[in-house]
Amino acid sequence: MTSTTVFSSAARSSPVWLVSHSFWAFYAAIYDLIWDSPVTADLAALARATLPSDGRIVDLGCGTGLIARSLDGAVSGIDSSRAMLRRAMTHRRIHHAIERSAEASGLPDGFASGVLVCNLLHLHRDPHSLVSEALRICAPGGMIFATWPIDGLDLRTLCRVERRAGRSAVSTMTATALRWLVGGAASLSGLSPRSSAEIEAALEACGAAGVSHGVAVDGCQRVVVLRR
Repeated sequence: MTSTTVFSSAARSSPVWLVSHSFWAFYAAIYDLIWDSPVTADLAALARATLPSDGRIVDLGCGTGLIARSLDGAVSGIDSSRAMLRRAMTHRRIHHAIERSAEASGLPDGFASGVLVCNLLHLHRDPHSLVSEALRICAPGGMIFATWPIDGLDLRTLCRVERRAGRSAVSTMTATALRWLVGGAASLSGLSPRSSAEIEAALEACGAAGVSHGVAVDGCQRVVVLRR
């Protein structure tokens, strides 16, 4: 792995930043306990099969790097949470860490041959700006792999999906309890999930041409693959 690159532009003394920072630091500490699962492994395998096997890859909203770790090529992880990036780098899941908002990566036009936008669009305040950024930094002929949870996916359904995918009972119960806890904290921080219709409207507004789309990954994820 190579060195971490950090760009920081947030007003770090504001009450809003402090609440957001506290939430994401808390989430980063338990993220792998929740999401390091067979379902995530299936998603990572699909991303690896879709994106180019060489060149530069950008993971917008990379979290702790659970998807990025499966990819070939040099992966630059973009995340606004330093705690998430630190874990991704510590576990050697990404090559470069860039602390910035996903919709303003600061990367040059056409920087990457592949871009990941996994489970971020439904939580982002402006999906249109995020899709626009993914298109901007993706080189002509490159691929964008975008996913988000199906509408109405609840904890009970996800628990059943994970058990069918091979996750142990103890691990699934732990993840479910932590998801419930995170959900309560997220509501306090102002996060409100967006629907598939809103996300697809953002894709259409950006002029993004879908190569393929549908419900995949154990039946709980919407997947859209775009060619730049």
